[in-house]
Amino acid sequence: MVDGKGHFHAVRFYYDSSGLCDIVTDFVAEGLNAGEPAIVVAMPAHSARIETLLTIRGFDVASLKRTGDLYIKDASAALASLMVNRMPDEGRFRREMAPIVERAAGKRGRTVRVYGEMVDLLWKAGSTDAATLLETLWNGLSSTHGFVLLCAYALDGISHTTHISEICGLHTHVLAANGDVTRAH
Repeated sequence: MVDGKGHFHAVRFYYDSSGLCDIVTDFVAEGLNAGEPAIVVAMPAHSARIETLLTIRGFDVASLKRTGDLYIKDASAALASLMVNRMPDEGRFRREMAPIVERAAGKRGRTVRVYGEMVDLLWKAGSTDAATLLETLWNGLSSTHGFVLLCAYALDGISHTTHISEICGLHTHVLAANGDVTRAH
């Protein structure tokens, strides 16, 4: 899925949680198999399903968490820690997310796989400007930290095709329902 050449910030639109968890598990497992740690910032039900799917694939999730190769964060709690006046704050974002990426990368400076649902929560709440700003903050962090990022948006939270175009414009790649990756721009 990820070729390792340059900045990779993909978006995945999804209809149902089951399909979403499958694609996120593929993304995380591919990285873990390549020696890349992962950070999953998701709703608890999604995190639990992803952990179950990783276990089914033979990963020792508890051990990965202990060694710092897998970080699981609650998307709602993480998002709340970033917000000031209903918008993500750049300083808070960097203070919260940069250290996690740095810890996961470790002394060897490994590329980190990050999956996030915070933007989807904002989008579903009608805070499109906040979601756009958060996507921009992730893009800014990528200029100083080595990670690849997969975001997800529920299609039921998108009210118009122009919103899809706007979202795609903030990403380098769009992940299709069948798992194919295409360049967004």
